Amino acid sequence: MKSIKDLHFHDSRAEATWRLSKNLGVLELTRVIGHRNLSSLLTYYRASAAELAKRLG
Repeated sequence: MKSIKDLHFHDSRAEATWRLSKNLGVLELTRVIGHRNLSSLLTYYRASAAELAKRLG
């Protein structure tokens, strides 16, 4: 079994945040993840213009 070197908790948190952002709005995501500062959450929240347009209908 191969192991992943240099993998940290921060990496898995970033991945989880990215995946959750597909289903939650940024304010909902803030509450789930626990960020107090919206600008720090936006580091992980990478919704594309196409994804945002799709949510708008």
